[in-house]
Amino acid sequence: MRILSLPVLTTAVLLAGAVRAESLHVAPLPAPAAPVENPVEFTDSFQSAPSMISGPSPAYPEEAIEHGVEGTMSVRCVVNTQGQVHGCKVQKSLPFMDRAVIDALEARKYRPALSQGKPVDVFYTFNLRLKLPAQ
Repeated sequence: MRILSLPVLTTAVLLAGAVRAESLHVAPLPAPAAPVENPVEFTDSFQSAPSMISGPSPAYPEEAIEHGVEGTMSVRCVVNTQGQVHGCKVQKSLPFMDRAVIDALEARKYRPALSQGKPVDVFYTFNLRLKLPAQ
């Protein structure tokens, strides 16, 4: 089978022992998130910190529930001028919770940090207090 480049993708379909090629038109990929232009470390000198507009709380994995995991996690991320969160790195972990916390943070929308009245890309450290879900 030959592999063709986009926008036409060739697939082989096995039909009663015979191979038939079908061409599928592939939609273009969505535009990537806005590029981060030299994020700066967030400090108290900023006019305002990133603030959450919407998004999920971390989903507690079954293993974390079974082991009674609670406590505080610290995660450093980039919050860009569009309020998107990405590039997260766990600084203080809790067992079984890293992936759930990063997924929740990266799914959220924030008001960006402001410096001199303008939104700026920042490295921001989120300190999250996690408690077991009510049973």
